[in-house]
Amino acid sequence: MANTNRPQGAVPVGTLGSSNWNGKVNPYIFLTGDSTACHIGDFVKLAGSSGTAGLALVYGYDVEGMPSIAKATASDTTIVGAVVGFSPLYTDMNLSGIYRLASTARIAYVSDDPDTIYEMQEDSVGNNMDADMVGLSTDIITGTGSNTTGISGQMLDSSDTGTAGGQMRILGLSRRMDNAIGEFAKWLVKINVSEGAYLATTDI
Repeated sequence: MANTNRPQGAVPVGTLGSSNWNGKVNPYIFLTGDSTACHIGDFVKLAGSSGTAGLALVYGYDVEGMPSIAKATASDTTIVGAVVGFSPLYTDMNLSGIYRLASTARIAYVSDDPDTIYEMQEDSVGNNMDADMVGLSTDIITGTGSNTTGISGQMLDSSDTGTAGGQMRILGLSRRMDNAIGEFAKWLVKINVSEGAYLATTDI
């Protein structure tokens, strides 16, 4: 069976232990100074600032002290979580409102529980991931999100697996009828070093 090449970034599907993913998310802000667009399913990192007093974003939503974020890349050592949606942008109800435009202030809702399990597609560049890679770690590739669907293009780097140091821990193949080990397979992963479980020894 051939897998469909349909990257969706990181899709929350469960948590470690016996609990399902309950859909709980927290709000974070993208500030106008961030020149990188962001889509649903993108992993994000802390940007080292927050909303200032009196700052109004997205129709007066109180963002004072709300942490700011930026889209994560393969070089980032800690990750907050994955974007699962954005607050409504009533000034733009067209397609551009379903993702975060570059250099635009926007509130994102992020799945930031460090125990969350995500489903992600591998990029299958260089090689395909195989059964022996379960338990190893790998990094993400940035990819290009769709401005039509608003969905992320981030994937797992299938040629960057190792025993330590990667952003994602590979937990196993996503078990469903339309998925098998091979090109463009979907895998279950968790964040290796999450901001929510990271004991900071230095300032950001």
